[in-house]
Amino acid sequence: MKYARIIDGVVDSISYDLPYFEGRPESGWTEVPDDVFAGFSFDGENFTGPEPTPPPRQTVRKSVVQVRIIVSGVLRPRP
Repeated sequence: MKYARIIDGVVDSISYDLPYFEGRPESGWTEVPDDVFAGFSFDGENFTGPEPTPPPRQTVRKSVVQVRIIVSGVLRPRP
């Protein structure tokens, strides 16, 4: 069994055993499917995973950018 503490519609903590406080189950923990992790949102019925992070953008070296600016005529080369 897997349990989650949900705060403001977001899974905050995960536990594989129901946490006990003073000999009885601690309130606020909900049984969840195995594919739910911290950061998932919960709308009262369904769990939704977080949005995937976008892939890193391609970078261009500073010297290449400077050459392109110089060639375009916007910037003069330093003496």
